[in-house]
Amino acid sequence: EYLMGARTKLRYGTHWVTHHMRPGELSFTETLNGNIQSDYTYGASNNQAPSEWSSYGELDFHSDNYLSINLGARLWTYLGRENTFVRLEPRLTLNQRLEGDKRVQLGVSMNNQGIHQLSSVTGILPQDVWFPTTGNMKPQQTTQFSAAYIQPLNDGFELSIEGYYKYFNGIMYIQESRDEKLSNGYWEQMITQGTGKSQGLEILVTKRTGMLNMIGSYTLSNTERNFEDVNGGIDYPFRWDRRHKLALQLVYQPSYSLTVNMNAVVMTGNPVTVPTGRYFTTDGTMVYDFSAINNYRLPNYQRLDVGFTKEIKPEEHFEYREFYGVQLYNMLGQINPMNAQFRVEDNGDLKLIGQSYFTFVPSVFYRIEF
Repeated sequence: EYLMGARTKLRYGTHWVTHHMRPGELSFTETLNGNIQSDYTYGASNNQAPSEWSSYGELDFHSDNYLSINLGARLWTYLGRENTFVRLEPRLTLNQRLEGDKRVQLGVSMNNQGIHQLSSVTGILPQDVWFPTTGNMKPQQTTQFSAAYIQPLNDGFELSIEGYYKYFNGIMYIQESRDEKLSNGYWEQMITQGTGKSQGLEILVTKRTGMLNMIGSYTLSNTERNFEDVNGGIDYPFRWDRRHKLALQLVYQPSYSLTVNMNAVVMTGNPVTVPTGRYFTTDGTMVYDFSAINNYRLPNYQRLDVGFTKEIKPEEHFEYREFYGVQLYNMLGQINPMNAQFRVEDNGDLKLIGQSYFTFVPSVFYRIEF
């Protein structure tokens, strides 16, 4: 970090990380009468140790007319087994202070990621696998634009309104129909790459002074994905697409040693894929027809958490501090399905069963700080 003047600061540096990855390696061993007849390993061709090297620079400038500019860039390099990628990642943030501590913020940034997170929700619980850029696959790239307006209110409250737009390129999707796990490089057969976009508007009210602190927000947003050979090439809502989200966090501190907290969330349910028809093949096998991906939404998500933290004899401890507390997660026991599975009834009807986890979780804790 280099201080160039009273209003200008320069930061620069470099970073290197190496990943040792073994995604989805399968071992198959056959034993007959105590003797090993065959021993095979599949998926080992994807085992590799890619590296990422980045050098960055950032200029932080504050002008006389309450304008702050943060201009930076990162030169990102991915060193894979087959390919090497070098990309520039610029970013710019403008913060203009207006009359009465009102502020306007504008920002644009670009980022790259060589390690992909592959998600599958076909099992009981969602499964995530980290997979490196390899073969014909390219790193993921995102470009984001944002704009915000912040205005102080009375009694320590502050209002902010922020909008954003984010574009994804090179994101990955697992095609379960290509799951050929008994081949040497089966991962490449399962994965396709595409694009996506996310956009939204958030209204946020905060208060960070006094005995009662709070954060209240409402977010209107949507997130979509597009793959050429998935869903007929038509955009579909992504797994975490939530059109509406209302959140409230309260922290009340009536005394120096006691803190009471509350968290409430209400939001649109997750999208899931359900069949829209069924038919029998020539050999009498029933086949379910899926018209689109994520064509159904689970019920709205609702949760209320409460708890408190109490310091033990704060007037007697100087070299260390002791705390105890109670937390109630989902205090009302609300059933919030996060995933769904199908069950065929005796009469042949198809029933969608929502799966909910951690319905009501009470906990107690003791903490010591020194």
